Amino acid sequence: MSEWDEVKKGIDYLGRLSPASTMREMWEVGAKTARSVSDYAPHGRAAKQAVEGAKGELAQMASAGAGRSDDLLNIGLPGLRFFDEYLPLYNDWKGTGLDLERDIYGKYRKLYGIDFGAFRHDVGTLQGAYGAMQDTYAEVDTEFRGLVATWSGDAAVAATGHISKFLEAGHNFQEGVNQFQHNVEHHVTAMETVVRLCTQSALELFSMDCGGQIPPSIEQYIKMARHQSGVTLYDTIGAVVGDWGEQIKTSVGKIPVAGSVVEVGADFLLEAANKAKKLLDNEFVPAFESKLNKFNEIVCAKTQDDLRSLWDEFIAASECVPGNPFADVPPLFSA
Repeated sequence: MSEWDEVKKGIDYLGRLSPASTMREMWEVGAKTARSVSDYAPHGRAAKQAVEGAKGELAQMASAGAGRSDDLLNIGLPGLRFFDEYLPLYNDWKGTGLDLERDIYGKYRKLYGIDFGAFRHDVGTLQGAYGAMQDTYAEVDTEFRGLVATWSGDAAVAATGHISKFLEAGHNFQEGVNQFQHNVEHHVTAMETVVRLCTQSALELFSMDCGGQIPPSIEQYIKMARHQSGVTLYDTIGAVVGDWGEQIKTSVGKIPVAGSVVEVGADFLLEAANKAKKLLDNEFVPAFESKLNKFNEIVCAKTQDDLRSLWDEFIAASECVPGNPFADVPPLFSA
């Protein structure tokens, strides 16, 4: 069929179309959307309630502390359901290849696996070691002072110098352990805070709408923009108008039976499709991309950067505890 045959086909359709029938078709499109919106409402409310419940659970964990980062991050999962609803629609309209598992949940799960409980256990172990070293240091110091009080001669002088250096190294070592214990305690608290903020940010991503529209409405707008609304007359005529609308309007004056009815019908269907496209491009797409950017930049990238920075600080802090605290103490009578 030639291009002109398509135009004539469109004119023939539109010649039988009145503005009233066009409005009726558009009402049917709206009615289909309304039924979908009604069906979606309970689902949306349940999702919102899940997020509110998760926020309460996160607040309750603030005092008790989390065993693992997983415990906190799992609380944030309801916030990511926003992407369950809207990422497929974004892909559909924009033709992108975003993947829920790869681009959302997989990235989020990279933050799993931090064992806060193990760090806290280490704090307890270090506290115990510090206490034991203090007891040992006090015992050796007391015995040494009692010894030098009654011992004299060259051997006593040599032993005194050796034991003094040994005690000094031991004191520095135990204080290093004490400092490291506090560093571990500080850093595990800081890391948990970072993950907690990440979870909170994930929950804040959730919203029932995206750009003021909910999934059934967006889905219908996409169909309207593509003349796939599910209403036969609108889709058939809308597709012709979308492809040949301007040519139809240019040629309409040459066909007496058409007149202004054709022009009004063509304008109305073109306007409906254009409004749907405009809403999708100017409201839905920017709103979705804003959420996606927040997820990538705040929930994922910033959290990873903050955790990496804290880990680097933690490794540097461990240098206050030498591998061999007595390496610089010469053997007795070595001089």
